[in-house]
Amino acid sequence: MAEKGYNPFKMAQQQFDKIADMLNLDKPTRELLRYPLREYHITISVRMDDGSELSLVRFRTDDLENATRVHI
Repeated sequence: MAEKGYNPFKMAQQQFDKIADMLNLDKPTRELLRYPLREYHITISVRMDDGSELSLVRFRTDDLENATRVHI
């Protein structure tokens, strides 16, 4: 189970900063690459075998190079 207050976007930003430092990216390039162009949030309701319902929340981001990341 995810710990309380876990934020995957914040974690991705920290990873980006670490790599940007390693690559010595300048500030304008960092700002351009820092945020995805699009973000989609999807909620799927699933009826389980026992009759209960489970809501799965997922999101997808498209970055500048049209690569797609699916976060589960």
